[in-house]
Amino acid sequence: MVGEANPLAVAKLEEMANMEPRYERNMAKLCSFFARGECNRGANCPFRHEMPRDRNDPMAKQNTKNRFYGTSDPVANRILGRQRRKEEEVKKEDEDGYDKARATLYLRFQGDAPYPTLTEPDIRDKFYSFGEIVSVRIQADKGQAFVEYTQPDATELAIASMNRKEMLGRNLYVKWARAPKRGETAAGPKRGEEDASAQQGAHVAVKPMAPPGGISKAPIPKAFTAVRPPAHVAAIAAARR
Repeated sequence: MVGEANPLAVAKLEEMANMEPRYERNMAKLCSFFARGECNRGANCPFRHEMPRDRNDPMAKQNTKNRFYGTSDPVANRILGRQRRKEEEVKKEDEDGYDKARATLYLRFQGDAPYPTLTEPDIRDKFYSFGEIVSVRIQADKGQAFVEYTQPDATELAIASMNRKEMLGRNLYVKWARAPKRGETAAGPKRGEEDASAQQGAHVAVKPMAPPGGISKAPIPKAFTAVRPPAHVAAIAAARR
């Protein structure tokens, strides 16, 4: 009796799978005469004039039976080794000052702006099947969002299942969200810097502003030329005295 497949393991295998076509499978076989230096056909030879792999190369030791049953399979060992190195690099990045959020994933569209319009119903429709969602925070202008689950296992399954998958016509990049360091917030200064800036702002003196156009640097004349008023204005002024 065959047991049920682990959905997380299936998602991991799908994530490791190379979905790009391998055109080298359709290439001609190697010319054994060329490898021995005995091929005299030149450019008319229907086989490839390339040297075979080194005998000590693990990829040179393949057979159909081992590939089918997965025993001593050099291809599988190579894929798993690449995945282990990738996980070690991610773990090293996490140890450089950031910790994974407990049950929150980060997703964004691959490529450049403009991004498709992200909405909460679209995200819940794609991610609800992996577990119960607590909250969804969207940054539509950046084409990214944060999805929080109730359990870390649901987050891990969602990351393995949805990374590099398509949503709204664009491929997604999905990974663990990074929790900020202790004493920091997601955006804004640290607590110490915040208090210092508030204290500085309480004692800042307001400087007078220059008038529009700036202050003129032309020298001010020491005296002005006297101007005589008209005769009728001088007569009225004399009468009022």
